[in-house]
Amino acid sequence: MIKHTHPGRSRAAILADIAKINETAEGTLTVKTRRLKSGETATYHQLQRWDRQAKRNRTLHIPEGKVAEVKAALGNRGRLSALHAELAGADVAAILAGGAGDPAKKKRRR
Repeated sequence: MIKHTHPGRSRAAILADIAKINETAEGTLTVKTRRLKSGETATYHQLQRWDRQAKRNRTLHIPEGKVAEVKAALGNRGRLSALHAELAGADVAAILAGGAGDPAKKKRRR
């Protein structure tokens, strides 16, 4: 897996990177080909994604002119997930650094 984040960055820097992401999409973009009656081959694109509310797969047909935008949105989703994980790590580090937290486990004397 390619890491898109930098360890040890501030929360503000991570949030600024998140704010730069315009559009995201989730799912899988596939290319379908069909042979037409005329003998020509037609190519079209589909975006398949899981609809969490309906609990089923949804398939959207993507026009040729929008394929590049959908690919970019799919890539942005991966970037957003990586940034979210980095933000969670930074938040946990800040929480632990802010207080004593739980003391280390002490051995019990017998």
